[in-house]
Amino acid sequence: NYSRLLLDNTANDGGAIDGIGDDTGGMRFSTSVDGTITERLRLGATGNLEFKSTSSSAQQELLFSDGTSGRGRIIYRHDGDSLAFETFSTGAGTNEAMRINSSGNLLVGTSAGYAKLVVGSVDGPTFNRGAVAIKAVTDANNIPTNIYLEEASGAEGYQISIDSDGDLNFHNSGSATPTVTFADSDNVGIKTSTPAAPLHVDSDNAYGSVVLSRDGGVAGRRPFGIGISGGGDDHLRISSSS
Repeated sequence: NYSRLLLDNTANDGGAIDGIGDDTGGMRFSTSVDGTITERLRLGATGNLEFKSTSSSAQQELLFSDGTSGRGRIIYRHDGDSLAFETFSTGAGTNEAMRINSSGNLLVGTSAGYAKLVVGSVDGPTFNRGAVAIKAVTDANNIPTNIYLEEASGAEGYQISIDSDGDLNFHNSGSATPTVTFADSDNVGIKTSTPAAPLHVDSDNAYGSVVLSRDGGVAGRRPFGIGISGGGDDHLRISSSS
């Protein structure tokens, strides 16, 4: 119930194309080495394309080329039950850019991870890290950035980073000094990256470190400022602000 096109040389090396019968339908594409035919690819009756392997440790590859050299490939590895996406670098072989592992986790720039989305080589114990785990990358301003958020026009943005001390920092438009810091000591700093108390607010304004207002200070309602004043910064001042 099969029809076969056999393409062999005199050493019985080559390949074969089969039409599948037995009420199954489809086509098989096989290789032939020393007369031994091994199925490598199958086109099913419903149009599905299936790669075949005879080894549990082997891998199947889908190679993409520009006609002169390879540019990328998708690899299914049986031994780890993972799907990898690789790019080619001239003279440097392949670089794995992304992987889907056997747990369904998406790994970008790394081959291992314990969150649903892992970006970069996240260190630490092998426990479930939740939905997203991101390794910091040092940017052009020498800020270790984990996430960059940009507004619609692209003129303004905020960077969220974890520094080498374990502090969580929010940087306005790439400024080296963070606007807000959640320190590893559990202190919170506003306009200071080294908070010395549970809440540490730093300001050059004499009485504007903290401002209290009603309705945003509109309609003649003047806000009040709380801050430090005096020649030796030795007074706590509460004053109305204009």
